[in-house]
Amino acid sequence: MTDQLERLFADLRSETMPRIVPPGVEAARGTVRRRRHRRTAVVTAGLAVLVAAGLGFGVPAHLTTSAPTPATLTNAERDALAAQAAERVGLTPDETLLGHSFGQAFHVTHQLVTGDYLVKMVCVGAQGHADVRVAGSVTTLTCSATPAVISVPLTVGEPDLVGRTDVLVDVRPNAVATGRTAVAYLIEMGSGSQDRLRTAATDAIGAAGTAGEVSTMSDFITSSGGSGLTDATMGPGNYRLIAACVGAGYLTIAVGREEPGNPGFITEPVKTLGMSCSDGPLGTATPETIDFTMPKGTKATIVDTSTNLEARGQAGVAVRVVRR
Repeated sequence: MTDQLERLFADLRSETMPRIVPPGVEAARGTVRRRRHRRTAVVTAGLAVLVAAGLGFGVPAHLTTSAPTPATLTNAERDALAAQAAERVGLTPDETLLGHSFGQAFHVTHQLVTGDYLVKMVCVGAQGHADVRVAGSVTTLTCSATPAVISVPLTVGEPDLVGRTDVLVDVRPNAVATGRTAVAYLIEMGSGSQDRLRTAATDAIGAAGTAGEVSTMSDFITSSGGSGLTDATMGPGNYRLIAACVGAGYLTIAVGREEPGNPGFITEPVKTLGMSCSDGPLGTATPETIDFTMPKGTKATIVDTSTNLEARGQAGVAVRVVRR
């Protein structure tokens, strides 16, 4: 391309340069000039475009040609990138609602319990970038095969409430990244806010040291969705269970004998309790109770808690068992 431009520039100079010629020579050259006229007109138009664009003479070769557009990936290839991106931020999609990973533009609205969070995000792919807007704040992710995870703090709601707030996450890859990358993010509640929910649940079931108390537990519900306790001192007899859940979602408690030869598993529940987690002002959670009787031959009693997806990462639970 450079050699061609140089030849065409020489043609232009030969056409316009002042010169002295003998009589009759100009007419003889007319034919030659007409043959060159079309080619010269094309080059002149090209030069006008370059000058109008502010490029002028001596344009680098890479500015005169367009780079080839990378091919978009197949659905299977995008899914593979999405899985890689999810792994990098610690996201397990079937265990939490607080994160997503896709190989295209998307937006999701989360209902988050009041608290402090950390939003971990990443873009996996060969090139390009993606803008991730979380609650109105935009972070630009550079896409690469081995990207660093970016963490952005997020505060939701009022400190004295456990209310829930809609938070929009909007992901927009640029043209180069579209169809060739995957973005993943995970929203994790900070430890201070986790303790706040767990403490609120513990306060709701009453002070420790209650008469006849046998066992107690309190926990923050992680992405695993459950916790519990095994108490070998809870043999045959009559008991009362007091429970509270603060945050989002739904809690299920099952009480039963530990399965012989299979530690940590209930043979068959003798009693179950289902309850919604309180998302009102702090200090207003109402505990629920169930009475149950452990049969003869009970060697150990298990109290198992499980939650729905909505509660994972956004609820604290507390349980107390007393004799009656």
